[in-house]
Amino acid sequence: MLHKSKLLSLFMVILIVLSLAVGCLPPSTPTPAPAPFPVTVFVEPEAGTQPVVSALRQAQSSILMKMYLMTEREVIAELKDAVARGVSVRVMLEKDPYGYGDNEAVFADLQAAG
Repeated sequence: MLHKSKLLSLFMVILIVLSLAVGCLPPSTPTPAPAPFPVTVFVEPEAGTQPVVSALRQAQSSILMKMYLMTEREVIAELKDAVARGVSVRVMLEKDPYGYGDNEAVFADLQAAG
């Protein structure tokens, strides 16, 4: 008679073999592909506007930005410059940022710039 621990081990081996046979277990983790472009991480507000301004200046085809509250005039100016040089710019602004004022003037300014 098989001991309970040996029986349990045998049962686990059978389950694993069956899982592998029918493809229930996930495949081994593949090696991630390298990023198609360099990724830079920065923490705001400590990093200041320079990383954002630099990225906006380097944009060649499109800029997609989501902001809760947009107040930095330099960033707004760079978005306008990007539009002027033919970059597709889309900015999503919070309509009513709680306790911080609003984005209405910035929205109108960016909309007027295209």
